[in-house]
Amino acid sequence: WYNGIIPILVVLFGTFVTFIVVGSGRIVEAGTPFSWLSISDLGQAFIRVGDDNISILFWASVAGLVSAVVLALGQRLLTVREIISSWFRGARAMLPALAILILAMGIRAVTVDMGTDRFLVALLSDVSLWLLPVASFLLAAAVAFSTGTSWGTMAILLPVAIPLAANLGSDDPARDLILLLVAASVLDGAIFGDHCSFISDTTVMSSLSSSCDHIEHVRTQFPYAMLGMVAAAGVGYILLAIPDVEFPLLLTYPLGI
Repeated sequence: WYNGIIPILVVLFGTFVTFIVVGSGRIVEAGTPFSWLSISDLGQAFIRVGDDNISILFWASVAGLVSAVVLALGQRLLTVREIISSWFRGARAMLPALAILILAMGIRAVTVDMGTDRFLVALLSDVSLWLLPVASFLLAAAVAFSTGTSWGTMAILLPVAIPLAANLGSDDPARDLILLLVAASVLDGAIFGDHCSFISDTTVMSSLSSSCDHIEHVRTQFPYAMLGMVAAAGVGYILLAIPDVEFPLLLTYPLGI
C-alpha cells in the first residue's frame, strides 16, 4: 500500500512546502517579516506565489514520479523497461482528459472575450432585490456548468452581483442580509455547476482516476448535487430573503438538513 501512498504524499507535501518557501521568500524580499507559525503569514505566502504555481505543481509531480520509480526499483518490483512502459501507458490514459480540459479553456476564453460579465449584468439588473440571491445562484450554476470552471464563474459574477445588490437595496433595511446571500449564492452556484459539468477539470479527473465512464460519473452524481442545490436555494436563498418575513436564521440549518 505504501508504494501508492508515498508518491502521493510527496506530491502533496512538496506542493505545500514549496508554495510557502517561494511565497515567504518574496515576502522577505519586500522587507516584511515572515513567521512559519503565523496563519496569516502562511496565507500571504500562498498569495505571493503568483504565476509560479504551475511550475511548482509540475516539479511536485515530477518528485512524486521519481519517488515512485525509486520505490519500484529499490524493491525490484519493476524493471526500468517496465517503468518506462507504465509511464507511457499512464500518459496515454490522460490524453482524453487533457483534450477535454483544453477545449474547456477555449470555451472559457471565448466567454471572457465576448463580454459575458456585461451581458450577465443586464440579466440581473431587472430582478427584484429579494429574488437576487436565488437568481445569482441559478445564473452562477448555469455559467459554471457551461464553462466547466467554478473559479472563473466566481471571478465573472462576484464583481457584478455584489455591487448590483448594494445599488438595488440602497434604501432597503435588509440590504446587508441580501449582500451576504448574494455573495454566498454565487460561490454555491459556481461549485454546483462545476460539479455537474461534463467539461469540468475536477469531474474529468474524478472519472478518469477511478476508471469510471465519464458520462456515467456525471449522470449518477447529478441527483445528489441537485438535492443539495434545491435545499440551499429553497431554504437559504428564498426563505431568508422573502421581504417582511423574519425567518429565524438558525432554523434554516435543521430545515435544510
